[in-house]
Parts: sequence; C-alpha cells; structure tokens
Amino acid sequence: MVKKVSELNLVKSALRFALVGFVASLAACGGGSSSPSAQKASQAGNPSGGQQSGASNVKLFTEVSQSTNISYYQGYKNSGSLSDVQKFCGGVASGDFNNDGLTDLFIVRGDVGPHLLYKNEGNNQFTEMAAEVGLAIADQMGCGPTFADVDGDGDLDLFIGGIEGHRNYLMLNSINENGEQVFIDATEQWGLKNLAAQHTISSSFGDYDGDGWLDLFVAHWGTPARIEKQHLFRNNAGAGFINVTAQVGLASEIIARPTSNATLGENHDYSFLGAFADINNDGYTDLLMVSDFGTSKVFINSGSGSFYNANESAIKDENGMGSAVGDIDNDGDLDWFVSAILTFDSPGNRLYQNQTNDIGALQLFSDTTNTMGVQDGGWGWAACLADFNLDGYLDIFHVNGWDAALIDLDFSKDRSRLFISEGATNQTIRFNEVARENGIISTKHGRGVVCFDADNDGDTDLFVLGVGVEPFEFYQNNTFGGSANQPNNYLTVNLQGLAPNTQAAGARIFVRTQNTEQMREIQIGSNFISQNPVQQVFGLGQTDVVSEVLIKWPDGRSRSLINVAANQTITVTHPDVNTRNEFKQ
Repeated sequence: MVKKVSELNLVKSALRFALVGFVASLAACGGGSSSPSAQKASQAGNPSGGQQSGASNVKLFTEVSQSTNISYYQGYKNSGSLSDVQKFCGGVASGDFNNDGLTDLFIVRGDVGPHLLYKNEGNNQFTEMAAEVGLAIADQMGCGPTFADVDGDGDLDLFIGGIEGHRNYLMLNSINENGEQVFIDATEQWGLKNLAAQHTISSSFGDYDGDGWLDLFVAHWGTPARIEKQHLFRNNAGAGFINVTAQVGLASEIIARPTSNATLGENHDYSFLGAFADINNDGYTDLLMVSDFGTSKVFINSGSGSFYNANESAIKDENGMGSAVGDIDNDGDLDWFVSAILTFDSPGNRLYQNQTNDIGALQLFSDTTNTMGVQDGGWGWAACLADFNLDGYLDIFHVNGWDAALIDLDFSKDRSRLFISEGATNQTIRFNEVARENGIISTKHGRGVVCFDADNDGDTDLFVLGVGVEPFEFYQNNTFGGSANQPNNYLTVNLQGLAPNTQAAGARIFVRTQNTEQMREIQIGSNFISQNPVQQVFGLGQTDVVSEVLIKWPDGRSRSLINVAANQTITVTHPDVNTRNEFKQ
C-alpha cells in the first residue's frame, strides 16, 4: 500500500497531534521503533525473548552480506519522479535452477541494468551468471519473479512480471544444441506477453484444477476496473496459459470497495499477491488474495473448476501487503499471516488462525493477532514463516519501511520484524518480537524476502531484498551450523513429484515425533514480489529420531518413512516416479 493516508486523514492526524506525540514518545522508549505500538509489541509474551538454539547468549543471525560475492544496485532511470509502483517493485526468485542441490537467486533490479542470476556455490558464496544462461534481461521494469516448472520437464522455468507498461517474461529452462543450459523466451508462445494490465506485481503457481500442470496467478495493483481481468491462467497441458479469471468466477470478485484512503480511489484493482493453499483441508487448492485498502479475499475452490468468495468477518486487514501461509499451531490446518501497516487509521499485521477442519464451515479463520503479539510490524512488506530456532514451531519474519509523510510517524528507519513462537515452551501460542536481540539491526528499507537454507546446514537463512544502492542484506542463521552450544536438531525434506507436477505443489509433509506433529504444504510463491524455495526444513528440538515422515501427494497417494534419523536431508519421490530416468537431455 502506498500513500496510505489521504489529505483528509492527514488533517485528522494533525488534530490528534497531542495524542500522536504521546504515543511516539512511548515508541521511542521501546527499542527504537517509531511505529505507534512498538512498546506494546516489545512487551508481548516473555520479555526475555524467544527460545534461541539451546545457548542463551547466541544470536540467531549474523549479517554476512559483504562476504557473499553478491553486489549490485537497484533503481530506475527516472529516479527523480518515481511512481508508487516503482517504489515498492523489484523482486527476487529463489530455486535450484541447475539441479545441483543448492538454492540460487534471481534478482530484478529496475531498468538501471540487466537482471541478475546468482548461482549458489555453497557456503553462502554466489557467482553472477545471468548472461551465460540468457537471463541478463535489460531495460525491463520488472517485478515479482517466480521460479516454477511450468512445462513439467523437471527443471525450473522463470516468470517475471512487468510494470509501467513493460512486458512480462516467461523464460523456459532448456538445453541448446551445444548441450548448454539456457533460458528461452517463450512468453508470446505461452500467451503472457501482452497483458492488458499496466502492472504485474507478484506471481505464484499452483494446480487449482488437479490436472498436474502448474497454473499461474498474477496480481495487478493499480489497474482500473474497466481493464480486462487477467489474474488466473490455466496451464493448457504445457501448450500455453489460458486466461480463466472470468470462467472460474474471480473476475467479478477481484474489485471491491476500498477503504476511504485508497490512493487511486474506487474502481481499481488493489491486489498485491495470491497464495495457493488448501485452506479447508478438502484436497482442493484454494486461493488467498492479499490486497490493499481492505480488499483482501479468501477464494475457496468448489472442486468443480471454480472459486467462490468466502470472505468472512475475521478478514479485516486494512492494508494487506505480504503473506505467509503455514500451520503455526501444529493442529493440521493452514493459518495465514498478512503483513500490513500500523497507524492510527490502520490496525497493523493480521494473523488469521484456522480454527476448523470442517469443510463446510462458514468461518474458517479467527483473527488472533493481538493475543499472538504480532500486530506491530511498522510499514510491513514481504513475509515468511520458518522455524528459525528449530524448536518445532513456525516463526514469522517480515521486512518493512517506507518514506511516508505521516505526522510524527516515521517508517523510513524501521527494522524488520522477527517474531519467535513460544509454542515449544507454553501451552498457548504467542510470539515475541526479538529481531534486534538476534542480530537484525539494520534500518534499511525492505521489500522482498527469501527464507531458505542457503548453505544446506540445516537452518533457515535470510535474504532481504531492498531498494537503492545497497539493496540487500544476507543473514546467516547460527542455530545449527553456527556457534550454538547445544543446537536443536532438524530434518530437511525435498520432494520429487510425478511429472508434470515435478515440484509436488500442493503435497503435504507430516513430520511426527513423540511430542509433536508438524505439517507443511508445498507452495510456489509469493511472499510479496519474492518466493521461498519448495525445500522444507523441520525443527525437531532435542529429538534425534523422527517417528514418521508421511507424504500425502496431490493425487491422493501417500508414502511413509519410519524412524528417520535427525540432522540430514532426505528426498522422497512419488511412488510412480522412475528415478532411473533423466528429466531432460
């Protein structure tokens, strides 16, 4: 959301100057955050901070940006007159593009230079090689890239959205006549080159119709209502994408009446992202749409090729920005975290806790934000869920920052938020905000985030995407591979799905120990203009043997592994995959 406060709201804020000053002075006492409820957030839960990694004085993260060999700047040639979209766009995609077992990074950098592909060399070292494989795309104002295997051949292709009227790109991962890996521009062939919307902000992939092929959802913040709705594209069995937004019932639901401070007024599309996830546990992939100015929505898959708007009273994020979907309470269903903005006129982040496994329930979510202690995220953007301290419960990380002209509210030097779950130590789930205590002290603006095990050491590292001349931060997690005295244990799970759904999008992984049962669902984008890889890292606490790893594949098949040793990476293949066959020559 941009320019969130209208002139009328600024006048309101001026009239409440005395109250603002009082709250700002409280925030100044709460560790440097200038958002209005910083002190409240810092006091939520246990003031001593969350469990770290068995060593009370060990910080979870160490910034290692300067030693990664990643170096670039991000921006636009028209830097003196940036649009709101340019101010929040860019993006980073993560995935193993060359199938060497390490997660690589593709970075969109505006139009000041070609986009970048950083090949992961291991040990948090990267080599830039976009030109070598055909991804050094220049002069595109891009946004929201995502790696996904759209043609079902076993390697990752790449979608890049365009803004300010610039075209989209769909780059297929291929082998040329010399046996070299290259990406081929197949955008026009696949029907995605010239969309009517001027801006494509974020992209995500999932199999909504259960045919095994990855379908595409794209968000178009700032698009007038009169423009054709082009959000959901069905994968036509590898022959291209077909716009089915109207056919599945979404076209009439995308546009909603926004709150009174909407930047562009009514009759505009304010969608930031869509997340594919099975929210009601019926085996069909639903769609969670995060949108600005009170227009976020829950679309439930009917199971017959269409969606219906299942918005409920609990969904009330006023300025939804980023999204993270996962089982935060280990009860077997998916909860939904939405990052937002906390001002006097906006209630901040929202945590929607999934309270039921009843497929026919009228209300799936309860807003438990305040009791969970995650309301105050400043001016939030991309978010992710990961078990950063490996205690068996998902934590929350999100970036933030904005140069907003709000009276006595300065979000320009706000720190990212790290909410650590107390689930392993308390019966009631709550979160503690402990970013500063755990090495995340930078006040640079963030927009995107990748939460991934960059060095394959068993814990989750952070790549924070920002803007400007120093547009990124890289945080190495110290929980397992670092300096922790008594590290918690982990299990990393990779899935090899049945083609064409080779990434096993929609599959669920259950990890059962004597004390807990964790569940993860494979999702492909979007955190907001960024994505996590599909690899899943499970924290086990001090448990050294997993009782069972159960995989429930999207086609209804399952596979079980018993008594799996901790502290290793396993790859589980679909029962019908012939692992002796190569995907592509």
